[in-house]
This record gives sequence, structure tokens and C-alpha cells, in this order.
Amino acid sequence: MNRGLMRGLAVAILAAVAFVYLPVIHGKFLWDDWPSFRDLQGEQWLHYVFRDFNRWNLYFRPLTVAFFAFQIKLFHSQPEPMHVVLLVIHLINVSLVGVLANRIGYLKEATESRRSWTALVCMLVYGLHPALIESVSWIGCQFDQITTMVTLCGLITNAYIQRPILRAGALSFIFFVAACCKEAASVFPLLVVLFDWALFAQNGERTPQAIIGTVLRRNWRAYAAMLACGIAYLGLRHWALGEVNYLQSSATTAWFARFQEICFVYMRYLRILVWPIAGMGPLHPVDVTQFRYATATSILNDLATLSIVAGGLYLAVRRGSPLGFVILAVTGALLPVLHILPVVFERSSLFHERYATMALAVGCAMLPLLKWPRIAAFSKGTTGMARLLGPAVLFLWLMFAIIDIRTIVPNWANDIALWRWAIALDHHSLLAKDYLLMAYEDSGDIDSALSFGDQLLAEPVTCTSCMLHFAKIALNKNDTARAAAALEKASRSTLVRASPEARQLYLSELGQWLNMQGRHDDARQAFEAALALKPDDNDAKRGLAQANAFIHDAKQMP
Repeated sequence: MNRGLMRGLAVAILAAVAFVYLPVIHGKFLWDDWPSFRDLQGEQWLHYVFRDFNRWNLYFRPLTVAFFAFQIKLFHSQPEPMHVVLLVIHLINVSLVGVLANRIGYLKEATESRRSWTALVCMLVYGLHPALIESVSWIGCQFDQITTMVTLCGLITNAYIQRPILRAGALSFIFFVAACCKEAASVFPLLVVLFDWALFAQNGERTPQAIIGTVLRRNWRAYAAMLACGIAYLGLRHWALGEVNYLQSSATTAWFARFQEICFVYMRYLRILVWPIAGMGPLHPVDVTQFRYATATSILNDLATLSIVAGGLYLAVRRGSPLGFVILAVTGALLPVLHILPVVFERSSLFHERYATMALAVGCAMLPLLKWPRIAAFSKGTTGMARLLGPAVLFLWLMFAIIDIRTIVPNWANDIALWRWAIALDHHSLLAKDYLLMAYEDSGDIDSALSFGDQLLAEPVTCTSCMLHFAKIALNKNDTARAAAALEKASRSTLVRASPEARQLYLSELGQWLNMQGRHDDARQAFEAALALKPDDNDAKRGLAQANAFIHDAKQMP
């Protein structure tokens, strides 16, 4: 295949991917997008670049947050242009996957025709893989897309630059940039080592000592430089965040429970990569207490994980098998999201499709390492049919992928569509119900909020946060009957009795309702109790001031 034809087909693939994902450019801010971006509008935006963005105290992502601030100011806080930026980043990543795949094919001495066609297939598979629907549809996923983009640039740099010192300088700089985009870039040095092993240490002896020697001779300067940059990054992170108190997961601190959780999450991510539509959704809540016990299902998960990882190591070390390197690279890219450290980063979900973005990019780029199966020529007809099998399977996969993308992307258009979808997937998700109620309120659709709140009131299971939000909505509409019903149902919940935060919200809303009922002495007591739990609650302060004013006026009356 000549270069002109290949470039033309690559452009056609990018155009096809852009067309399939075109509906995303009409999307709105989702989930915690706007609460996060709102702080970047003002003059203090630089403060949030380094700390306190989205009230984070664990994450340090200054470059991506700065890029968000640039977009917020450039596009005047409009979401549509930011969706266009996200789609462009995805197209860049598709191109980078093709470039890296083509270079890998060249280094493995594949023919030009095979190299070109394989690179184009890698672009197609990555660009239209349904696992990336979330990361292409949600503006907040620029963290994942940009980190993947920088990582791919680093791997391409490692494969192209021949001069050791220049390569070391470039890789260390790219590693620092990637780390400042998202913490998941911590695996970048590991990926560089794996690519060095797969591409440059397979022609001689396959003993571990020989492999290590070959890899170190080629790139020891880069490894040392990346180590230095990693230390510099940690210093910058400490300067910005100070001492960080990581919340430990009490449910899986035991080694066996932690091991089972890692295996569970690992197998879920492999399923996302291989069969992403099964279980796809915005939330993936999992009861982590189940990992304390051994069950038939958990043991199968454990054995499958050990078999896959150990098999990848054996194939790579002993056999020099390309499949082994693909398994190790995908596993390495997933390490930051496997919950290896017993730290709680998110309570609502144990895993997300967007966290598989880098692993999918690395896996697709390494496909040229795999050799096409040899077809035994029993007859010309049989051989011809066998050669058509691969393109036919790819065509069917692409058709299903396009249908999946066009079907699921509308669910990411706005918060109301997103949480309706989440509830359709899991009718018992209290978190999704609470988010939908808030989405109705934020969009100004109060009638739908009240109607949905009535449905929640009638349900046997109490969604405490839903009731508290519903009470607030009803009070804002002066609907004291609905507010009273919501507060009564919330008061009977365990959460209000056990959680200081929930109880504070309940007391604040109760005070508002009591004020409206003319029971100002009771309202004052409720507000004072709410402020004792949260002294900076401005709503409670205003309510207390109103109650005191009513009481004072009542005393002044003859």
C-alpha cells in the first residue's frame, strides 16, 4: 500500500469516527462538571489549578485543570465547544494509536502492506470501541483522554528517537507532563519498559538476565531521568496539597479481601475491553464486604486473574510471545484503577468504563505484534473463505459498535437523560434517584421534580437524601404538605439518626418548615441544632435570623 492511499484511508477513518460520535457536540455539562468548573470562572482560577478543584484533597492534576480553565474562559462557560474539544482529543488519540501501531509493525519487520492495514484496523477498533462512549461523551473525561494522549506520545517518542540522551530527555519531560495531567500516568515508566522489552529485547537470549541487560543498555538513561522527574513531581504535589490523609477502606483492609477486590475489578475491566456493553452504565456500585468471604464466584474470579497474569508473564518471559506482552501492557495500564492500595477514592462505584481508556489504547497499538494465523491450504475455495473470515468479523463488530454508540450516546446528552438511564438499568439505585431529582431542579423543571418526588414518597424503601432534597424543593414552592411528608419519611431513616451530615440537612429543612408553619421557637431550636453540626451553613443562618426576627416582632406586638 502506498503512503498516499494509507493516509487517505486514515483520514476516512477519522471522519467516520467523528461522524459516529457527532451527537456528543450537542451535549451539556454532566454530573459534577459545572460545580467543578464554576470556580474556574473567577479571578482565583489559578488557585484551583493547584488545589481545591472540585473540593479534591487527593488529586493533583494542574495541567488538565488549567486546560479546563482556558476552555471555560475561551468558550464563556458553554459546554458545546468543550465537547468539540473532547472529540478532537479522541480523534488525535485514534491517530496516535495508528502511528504507534505502524511503528511497532516496522520494528518487527512486517511488510509495508501488512503494517499499513494493521495500523488502520487498530485505528478503527480503538476509535469505535464502545468502551470509550463515556470518555468521549463526558467533558470531565478530558482527564483520561489527555493522559492517554500524552502517554501515546511518549511511547511513540520511545519507539522513534534513536539517540539515548535525547530520548531520555524527551521521555522524562513527557512523564512529568503526563503525571501533571492525571495520577494514572504513574504507570508510564512501566509501559516504556514493557515496550522496550517487547520491541528491542527479543532477538537474543530470552533469559531474564539477558532481557534486563538489553533493556538497560538501551534506555537506562531514560529510566533514571524518569525517576528523577517522578521525585520532582512528588515534591510539587506535596507543595500544592501538603499532608494528605487518605481515607482507608475498612471493609477490605485484610489481605484476602483486598486480593479478592483486585481480582474482581481486574476481571470487570477485561470484560469492559472485550464485551463492554454488558453492564455498561454511569454507576457501578458494589458491596465490598462480599470480598471478605470466599464463594464459588469469587474463587473463579481469583483463579482467572492469576491465570491471565501468570500466563502473560510466562508467555512473555519464556516464549517471547506477543500475546504475553499485550496482556502485560494492558494489565500494567490498569494498575492505577485496580484498588491495590486500600484507599477510598470514590464511594459510588468500584470501577468505570472511562478508566479503561489508556489500557484500550495500549492494547490496540500492540496488536501488530500478533501474527496472523496461518491458513492451511486444503483447497482454493476453503482458503479463500478463511481469508474472508477476518474482514467479515471486523465488519460485523464495527456495525454492532456503531449501533451501540449511536444508541447509548444520547443517554449522556444531559443529566436528566443520564439518570433516567441509570434508573432504568438499576431500579433500586438510590443515588441515581437523588441525582435525577436534583437534575430536574437544576434544569428548572420543578413540576417533574415534584411528580418524581411523589413517586419516591410512595416507594417502600426510603431514599433519605432524596427526601431531604424533595423537602427543599417543596419548601421553595411553599408546598408545606409535600415538605412535611418528605421530612417525616426522612426522620424515620437510619441515615438521619446515624449520619451527622444527613441529620444537619434534616434539621435545616425542618427549621424552614417550622418557620412556614409559624412555630418560630421550634424553628430556632432546629436551626441552632443544625448550626451546631455545621456552623458555616448559610441557609441555616438565614433561617435562624428569620426565626429570631419573627420572635422579636411577636414580643413587640401589644
